[in-house]
This record gives sequence, C-alpha cells and structure tokens, in this order.
Amino acid sequence: MDFKCVKDVSPQLTTLQISGYVNEHAKFPGIDAAPRIKIDLRGVTGLNSIGTRSWLVWVKNGLPDVPVSVVNAPTLFVKMFGEVQGTLSPKIKVDSFLVPYYSDETGERRDIVFERGRQFDDQGSVSAPEVKDSAGHKMELDVLPNFFNFLKLLPK
Repeated sequence: MDFKCVKDVSPQLTTLQISGYVNEHAKFPGIDAAPRIKIDLRGVTGLNSIGTRSWLVWVKNGLPDVPVSVVNAPTLFVKMFGEVQGTLSPKIKVDSFLVPYYSDETGERRDIVFERGRQFDDQGSVSAPEVKDSAGHKMELDVLPNFFNFLKLLPK
C-alpha cells in the first residue's frame, strides 16, 4: 500500500491520518502553526530505514513548536520510538499505541490499543489488560520487556 497522508485542518486542531508504507516515497506534509496537532498512525502498514529517516527529519524540522499527540501507533512505530533516538521530540506525546498479543492454544494474534491514563501512565507504568482468544484462553503479550521503554522518554 502506498504512503498516504490526509490532512484535516480546523482552527483548534490539525489532524493527520497517515497510512500505507513509510519508505523512500513517503512525503510528510508541511504544517502551518496550529494550537495542536494529532497524528493518527493506525493505517501504517510498513516502515523501512529511509522512512524512519524521513520521520526523523520531519519531526525535527517539519512540525511547528506546538503540542503533538500521536495515536494508534502500530508496533513498528513503537519499536522505532524505543530504538531510534530523536523519533520522539519533547513536543510529541504518544497517547495510544498497539500492543500485540498471541495465543499458544489457537495461534491467534491480536493487536490491543493501550491508552494513556488507562493501560499506561506518564511515569511509564504499564497495566496490561487480560485478553482472551476466541476459545476463551488467556493470550500473552507478544513483545520483549524493552518494548515499553519508550514510555520513560515521553514528555509528562
């Protein structure tokens, strides 16, 4: 799926819906000053090293100095946030992200949305909910312990 960014501008909020593969063809848009910006990453299907570099440049030079909320960050972005310095600036708050769960019994995989104030807090504490597969078996978190380390880097 090709990279796509749909921008919705209102007087109080600029919303960006990003979808597709973030790679060498990804062009992040310029953004005029707005009181707040929300970046929804739910539709992102892939990310490569050049896409990561494009994100870094955009975060550093393309975003105005206003509060930025990231929502629905897929696992590949969460890993980037924890592993690549500069992918989150002090103005960016991750308000929700997806966490994969897996069932050994059925082989099912499910992404669960973790939200600030519900499954994680501003101090980086995580309270993972219990998730069950279609047969009622408890599913396990399918991440390494360092997956949540980026939360300690987030602005409060």
